[in-house]
Amino acid sequence: MSIKNKFPFRIGTSSYIIPDDIIPNIKYLSQLVDDIEILLFESDEISNLPNDTIIQEMNSLAKKFNLTYNIHLPIDIALGATDESLRKNSVQKCLRVIDLMQEVNPTAYILHLTGNPDIMGESTAETIMDWLPLLYKSLKEMTNCGIDSKLICVETLSYPFHYLDELIYKFNLSVCLDVGHLQLYNYSFEEHLLKYINKTKVVHLHGIVDGKDHKDIRYFDKDKLDLLINTLSVNKKQDRILTIEVFNESDFLNSKKVLEGYIN
Repeated sequence: MSIKNKFPFRIGTSSYIIPDDIIPNIKYLSQLVDDIEILLFESDEISNLPNDTIIQEMNSLAKKFNLTYNIHLPIDIALGATDESLRKNSVQKCLRVIDLMQEVNPTAYILHLTGNPDIMGESTAETIMDWLPLLYKSLKEMTNCGIDSKLICVETLSYPFHYLDELIYKFNLSVCLDVGHLQLYNYSFEEHLLKYINKTKVVHLHGIVDGKDHKDIRYFDKDKLDLLINTLSVNKKQDRILTIEVFNESDFLNSKKVLEGYIN
């Protein structure tokens, strides 16, 4: 059974479900979901940034199958880095991807707001407060380039998300509520859902197995999933996306089967 066009919001998953490139994944998913999260990376050694031919084919497939795309900006960035060259390079890396992918008319750009890479594993209130002026500077540079700021969705990560509230409202950003991360890092799912639902444009859903995330959603708390689906259904927004953020076919198909149980 397809879960495409079955909910009062868009259902999606990642562009890494079958072990192949972006276009084969889009073709595989085209009749199964409404939206595809395009995960992009760029480094000195390797890059999967699409060329003009791939972008044209993405647009053709989107039109044919009523698909949309959201773009996960590179994660090897540090917009709150104290090293100015690293911070500016991170901004430019995001802007290059945004400039490249605007041709596919993305529904959202998923953004990680992080600080110095060497301290990310032990983020404290003090270190996060140190990031904030630098994050402000980076976001100002990004939003000054003409992008619709509401398309930028700040993702909930390992640190307390409320530290970013002022930045989110200052720049009129949206939220990517990663409920798998909330479960993994023991933050209140209910509190975050209630507080950020009106700002949330994208939800990332995945299960946790033995402390590892991005597993199929059979391993996401059933009561919380009931509440999530109900909340998204009541607070209807046709352009809101629920992304099953898994990275293989088995996890996707098992998650799809769980969601089929919510189809009336």
